[in-house]
Amino acid sequence: MKKVTLIVTLFFMFAGCNAESPKGKEAQKEMPAPSMPAQGAPAASYGGTVVSTKDASNYTYLEIKGKDGVFWAAVPQTKVATGASVELIGPIPMKNFDAKVLGKKFETIIFAGGVMVNGKQAEAAAGTAPANSASNPQQQKEPAIDASAHMKADTAADASDVKKAEGGVTIAEVLANPASFKDKKVLLRTKVTKFLPEIMKKNWLHLKDASVKEKDIVATSAEQFKVGDVVLIEGIVKTNQDLGFGYKYDVLIEEVVKK
Repeated sequence: MKKVTLIVTLFFMFAGCNAESPKGKEAQKEMPAPSMPAQGAPAASYGGTVVSTKDASNYTYLEIKGKDGVFWAAVPQTKVATGASVELIGPIPMKNFDAKVLGKKFETIIFAGGVMVNGKQAEAAAGTAPANSASNPQQQKEPAIDASAHMKADTAADASDVKKAEGGVTIAEVLANPASFKDKKVLLRTKVTKFLPEIMKKNWLHLKDASVKEKDIVATSAEQFKVGDVVLIEGIVKTNQDLGFGYKYDVLIEEVVKK
């Protein structure tokens, strides 16, 4: 599921690559990378009634009135009538998105791989890449993005004063022998060196302690954290996590909670 969601996100970055018009090329440049979302939750509902629509290059922007208010969404260019009942497929929230082709900046927008219209899945317009294009061998290309920028440890962050928690483990111990911790809960005292909220419906953290200097460990959580905080956390160790498109983690700590 994680891989499918990431593919949907990346689709919006590269679906415009084959567009011949200047507007198509401009729209391609605007599409956000997976690590762009800022803090804050979008409208809770990803369905509702279409208030207005606007096509721009390969995309259709929808203004939708949902149960929690009006919000905006972007889907592969699709014929959707005002007043239609819609439900987004594979929604990904983004914050502070500047749509230059529309001359509009969205405080919050929901990107999706498709849309259900009046209970039926709508077909994308001809020439628009399908959301599941990664399953098409002719379109299966590695995107020209630097996944390592998302995954790279903050080597400048100093966590030399963050000592091992009583009854816990260190990051170095987990990294040195991840197989022995696989699918087990671990207790760590760590410093938050990066916090990337609302990516694939999770908050992502980079963590360090005194046992590591040039390395860190990545974790996911439903809770909020601040960069620089020293926290006692508990989470489940996962190994060999491949999210696709170069996003690979030998070790990942999931379902992190503060203790």
